[in-house]
Amino acid sequence: MYAAKPIIHSINTKYDLVSLANCGITVEAENPSAIADAILKLYKMSSEERKILGENGKRYVIENHSYEKLVEKLINAIQGL
Repeated sequence: MYAAKPIIHSINTKYDLVSLANCGITVEAENPSAIADAILKLYKMSSEERKILGENGKRYVIENHSYEKLVEKLINAIQGL
């Protein structure tokens, strides 16, 4: 995500980071057809649409997972003990 590239997320989880960040396509895990469809979907997008997805991912990482943000979360967790 930090590389500002659109993501194909193939995993079964309740915490779908890619959808949350609007930075790519999430498909069912271990489903080759769904993965192939996602590849084709990204391929058929305009370069501008792919760029926007990539930028969304990078922005999300910077806003939520930078060292500064992680330290802030750690301090808040320690203070909450």
